[in-house]
Amino acid sequence: MHRFKHTCAAAISFAALGIGCCSALAVEPDTMFPALEACTEAALQKQEGTVLRWELTSDRDPYSFEIDVLAPNDFRWVMKCTEGAVGTPVRKVGNKDYKKFTSRVKVPEKSARFTAVGAFPHVAQISKMQLDLSGFKGIPYYTYELSTSDGRTAVVDVNAATGEIDRTESQRK
Repeated sequence: MHRFKHTCAAAISFAALGIGCCSALAVEPDTMFPALEACTEAALQKQEGTVLRWELTSDRDPYSFEIDVLAPNDFRWVMKCTEGAVGTPVRKVGNKDYKKFTSRVKVPEKSARFTAVGAFPHVAQISKMQLDLSGFKGIPYYTYELSTSDGRTAVVDVNAATGEIDRTESQRK
């Protein structure tokens, strides 16, 4: 009986250790983040401005993205990117106020992305980011859409002025 207790205790300890390690690894950056960085940098070299939106269009290596850039002349441009190679920018209908965005956004998108990933354990993938002004005072927000490994979809709003999470929402698929 005594030997059985030690064996069970050891098995439970290893299981708990395994669960602890898995949750710690789940919030590490996805393998798509380097590809996203290369694409956003290439898009900004092709068209000067601020990235307003990126969306993952292919979730297998090589990862593909669609990127919206707001130019200093207030025009919006859309580009497709795979492996750091950006296609020809296409003008998108509608204008945004470049000066308003750049004066209010204080937190880099990459920092906000890591904050959003930390909001939920076991993030499997971030599929979309959108930067927009919200509310009466025009507070800038990065809104991220993500999926978790337990089958939920989630939305995280990160305040682009403070870097803090202002809202989260999740639901089962």
